[in-house]
Amino acid sequence: MTALFELEGSFVDTRAADLTLTLDADEQPALATRRGRLGPFDVELRLLGASHQLTVDRRASGLLRETLACLPGDRPHLPSTWVRDDYAFRAEVSVHDDESLSELVDRLRTPADAADSLHLIGSYPGRPLAVTAIRAGYDVASDALRWQTWHTYPQSSEVVYTESALSGRLA
Repeated sequence: MTALFELEGSFVDTRAADLTLTLDADEQPALATRRGRLGPFDVELRLLGASHQLTVDRRASGLLRETLACLPGDRPHLPSTWVRDDYAFRAEVSVHDDESLSELVDRLRTPADAADSLHLIGSYPGRPLAVTAIRAGYDVASDALRWQTWHTYPQSSEVVYTESALSGRLA
């Protein structure tokens, strides 16, 4: 099920180069959250303005907390790929003109409901093209939790798209 939010607060992140990916950050203040169970995982989606945090409770092997955000005191670092144990991450940054950015945002706002998935989308008042979206689902065939995120930065015409996966074998 898709949850759409108009976020309160100011648009913080300014461009892709300001982002840091970490699995070790503390829980950050969220502007919107969504919780659910996907396969063997308890999942929380968190919008942190123009960034995100996704927490997975794997029970037997503990929490995994993916954070992609501007983190004060941390040097920006957005790898194109990262693999650690049962976790995999991939990111790409693309540049869009106003028309293609608007089309992407419209697609993200289109509900894509499925019983085995969670979606959370947030935008800002007066900034309709400034959007952060997370879609997560459990893939039974591969026994993996998979999620995608989109972070749009209209002032720099950038879109950061990420894909992540977490194996269920240790859940």
